[in-house]
Amino acid sequence: MLFRSGRAVLGMGAGWQVNEHTAYHFDLPAPGERVSRFEEAIRLVRSLLSQQRTTFDGSHFRTDDAPFAPKPVGPLPILVGTGSPRMLRITARHADEWNTWGDPTEVRRRTDLFLAACDAVGRDPGTVRRSAQALVFLTDGESQPDPTLTMPGRSLVGSAERLVELLDEYRAMGVDEFAVPDFTLGATESERADTLAALHEGVLRHFL
Repeated sequence: MLFRSGRAVLGMGAGWQVNEHTAYHFDLPAPGERVSRFEEAIRLVRSLLSQQRTTFDGSHFRTDDAPFAPKPVGPLPILVGTGSPRMLRITARHADEWNTWGDPTEVRRRTDLFLAACDAVGRDPGTVRRSAQALVFLTDGESQPDPTLTMPGRSLVGSAERLVELLDEYRAMGVDEFAVPDFTLGATESERADTLAALHEGVLRHFL
């Protein structure tokens, strides 16, 4: 769950991180079963949020005339982060927002898949909010980040001017929001705060 301008956004997914499931003793079935379970879950949650009572008879979940109260004050957007074809079709059919990881080249490739998924289910892609994220490394033009920290296809590396150019590519692709993970911005809270301030001054203010 995240909050945007005082409003909650509900993030849903099929699950994938092994250590988290192990720590809490949650089952982590094979990918095909996880996606089938997720497809039922998002349909069920959508109904609970929008209907006074929900009866649902699936392979993984069942409800009988189930209430869900209190309802959100306004619409509670459902966000799904994914890149696989089947999950993209589910996202196109049921979600309000699609999130994906990657640099502009990777997000462009995934956007083509997302648009194809929307076409396959008859969804206008313009009705789905889009967000993206990548590891961000602000450099001074001389020093470079530790190569063990950067991930090919998922990192933005460069000066403030170069980062502005890269973020403009996302905007041109129709991305509405870009998330900046903070764990690559510094080893300490103070370092991360300084880097965020520099990003805001040199990069982010161009998009406000």
